[in-house]
Amino acid sequence: MALRTIRTGSWCRTFASGSHAPHHEQVSVRCASSGHITVDLHNHLYHPPTAPLVIYLPSFSRPPHLSPPLPEFIKRYPTAVINYRWPEDSLISDPVPAGQNNQPEDDGIIPTNPLHWPTPIHDTLFGYSWITDNLVPPENQRRDIYVVGSYLGASLAASLALTESHIHERMAVRGVALYNGIYDWTAFLPPQNNNPANPDALAAMKSLLELPDDDVEGSAMHYLRQLVPTLFKTPSNLFDPFASAVLFFRSTGLLVPSSFEPSDSTIPPELERAIAELSLDETSTPAPGSPEAARLEVAFKAPRKGYMAFPTRQSMLRIPEALILHETGTAQPVRGKWRKRGTAARNDFASQAKELARVMRRSISMYELRERMRVDDVDEGGAEAERRVQLRDIGTEDVAEEALGPVVEEWLEEKMDACNVPA
Repeated sequence: MALRTIRTGSWCRTFASGSHAPHHEQVSVRCASSGHITVDLHNHLYHPPTAPLVIYLPSFSRPPHLSPPLPEFIKRYPTAVINYRWPEDSLISDPVPAGQNNQPEDDGIIPTNPLHWPTPIHDTLFGYSWITDNLVPPENQRRDIYVVGSYLGASLAASLALTESHIHERMAVRGVALYNGIYDWTAFLPPQNNNPANPDALAAMKSLLELPDDDVEGSAMHYLRQLVPTLFKTPSNLFDPFASAVLFFRSTGLLVPSSFEPSDSTIPPELERAIAELSLDETSTPAPGSPEAARLEVAFKAPRKGYMAFPTRQSMLRIPEALILHETGTAQPVRGKWRKRGTAARNDFASQAKELARVMRRSISMYELRERMRVDDVDEGGAEAERRVQLRDIGTEDVAEEALGPVVEEWLEEKMDACNVPA
């Protein structure tokens, strides 16, 4: 199968030629002043314009002009692949290969900044806008979108689905399937004690700088943990709800660290000032109840978690149907003993998936269905929330990838059967 490129105005199409080959187009989409991304279109000409569309966000970004393989379980559907830029090497920008920049000079913008956050979410939204502008059905017909993503792609897919599920739009996200995503990047930060027993500066500094890493070396979670300073420019980026979708629904209960550097990675400015003041006189201890002690307690005290109403009552967003999949979490020994109750919760794909499912279900039950339940005098909020937001453990890492395809395929078939999408 050969690929040939056709340019039309400010975007190009790459067509797959061959008598019985699947139809494939590649579209170059400009992202304002941040260069271009490509959107791969698979088989969309073989289906009516009202057929549900799958948007696939790859597990990781790939080098420019290299299309990711399409998962087998979505090949039967019209699919658009948004090739966001989020390279694992923070020094990679997005240069256009020599001889391939045939666009007008003012359209061939090459970004010079590293492609860390928020570049990937901007790319995703530019790609989504192109899709909804160019693949919308004619007249007043509707077209549903289902988003599929895993790993980094799942993080982006969750945010895209939650913010583009407009019920009044003819073409919008109606469902999302996720696997092994990170939905709260702040979980990689160490816990911050709300009630320190002893406000000792050195002890507090030591506890804040200890970042637990119980992940098996070589595992996907261990790899993602090591990538955090590369994927994000500053720790404050971890607190962006578009990166950590759980934060649309609740706050973190954490102070924002000032840097990823070990020397001050988890010390907020107010805490640094308090430690500096203590260091001026190592023999002095603030008297209990004194203004100095109160100020020190505030400096060391992390904010408490709080819930937020999302979507808001005035919003036309609706929590989409979701299939949240994860590999089985494994208990790990800590210093020769099993983790005791009361210690910091383990951060793995299972805990990430469970938390996203929990806050999505909570939103459906508490906000969306509350009025209906009051009027109809029924108590179906919990059941409806669990039906809409499904959570599944598909096995340990060595078998999960193999089980993934059939589970997602069955879920997609259930959503698309009414449209008679041909195989």
